[in-house]
Amino acid sequence: MSHEIYQNRFAGYRKPAWHRLGKVFQEPLNAIGAWELMGPYDVSKQPLFYKNWAANPDGFSQIVDSLVSVPGKYAVIGRFPDTGKTFNYGLVDERYELITPEMLVKLWDTVVSANIETMGVLQDGKRFFVTTELPGFDVRGDEHKNYLSILSPHATGQALVGLISPVRVVCANTAQMAVEAAQQQCRVPHFKGAINKIGGWLKEQYESTVQRSETLKEAMEILAYANVGNEATVEKYVENVFPMPKDEESTAADKVQDDRYNVTELFNGKARGSHTESFRGTYFGMYQSVVEHLDYYSKGKQTVFTGAAAKVKEHAFSTAMKMVGA
Repeated sequence: MSHEIYQNRFAGYRKPAWHRLGKVFQEPLNAIGAWELMGPYDVSKQPLFYKNWAANPDGFSQIVDSLVSVPGKYAVIGRFPDTGKTFNYGLVDERYELITPEMLVKLWDTVVSANIETMGVLQDGKRFFVTTELPGFDVRGDEHKNYLSILSPHATGQALVGLISPVRVVCANTAQMAVEAAQQQCRVPHFKGAINKIGGWLKEQYESTVQRSETLKEAMEILAYANVGNEATVEKYVENVFPMPKDEESTAADKVQDDRYNVTELFNGKARGSHTESFRGTYFGMYQSVVEHLDYYSKGKQTVFTGAAAKVKEHAFSTAMKMVGA
């Protein structure tokens, strides 16, 4: 998969993206400011028509110079004012609630009110993304960052996706990586009330993350300073996080065994960052091993449409906290 950035329409705060496209801004910008810097474009829902046909006396058909509307059918059209180019993103019915990039930009400044980290346009305008950096923290010298993002497709059958992820979205590749590594995720189909649903989720996630950032830092430090001690404790942890189903001969049971084994291997030195003080031999390292396993190695890992991995991560965190007595 390439970057799929369309016509250099990308804006990023301070750091250029790997593809070196678009514009980098040095002073903080809100969503409207980043939108104007990146280069606005229009998306609209247009009624569908067909040319009328009529029969001649000789039996041959001909096109009559008139258009007939197709009831309840619309085309989602993207238009770029600076080039005059237009694109058809697909056909929808009357139930489809269009949420344009401009609507999302205005919504972002209303409910999030945070400076933009990145903004970009993918696939001829068919997809649009916005991200902001959330409050981060340091755990024994190991810096942790997360981003609040919206991935907005205009293609038929695809939903808005809001997520919190450690991945900075700058292209199509990183958008998919952010989905796979998401800690929180919300999927909103383009039906009535979609703009209010995604707006409510954004507001709740941003405010709660800001409020609990210090508490989360304290919890992570507790885990990072608590040593596991022995292999029996690791075994107890993975068994709790990945419980065995009743049918121990089933395919599901085989997957649980794989999950337990892979997490243990990651904890014992194969994980990214396993050499750091916060990770090596600590409960924080055990929790991070689960996160890395689910994000990058687990069979059937989450996609845009599922959030099962996020629940396992929450369980892994609460289990680690209980085992250290916090």
